Amino acid sequence: MINRRTLLIAAPAAVLAAGTASAQSAGVTVEEVRAVFDQRPIDTRRMAQQGLKAEGYYTGAIDGAWGPGTAAAYRALIASARYQRHASRWTWSRDVQVIETLLFLNSDAYL
Repeated sequence: MINRRTLLIAAPAAVLAAGTASAQSAGVTVEEVRAVFDQRPIDTRRMAQQGLKAEGYYTGAIDGAWGPGTAAAYRALIASARYQRHASRWTWSRDVQVIETLLFLNSDAYL
């Protein structure tokens, strides 16, 4: 039998679990990454491109500018098994997930 106290404890936990599941189910988009990329200083944008280039996703100039090459590189990264393996476990807010995606290849956490 469920008493009132159990219900008051279980209801918030169910809401949190549902929020976590929905955060994980919707993948980060290239458009979201671009919006964050464009807001970052030039050095951060270049660092992101360097990470993409070092892993073979990007072949363009390390110029800190968003273009078709950077977009294609992030599309390939987001589709990769390596990225999916880690991103599928993220429970952070959407904003943090987008930032993690931007700098995914610059973090030792995802080797």
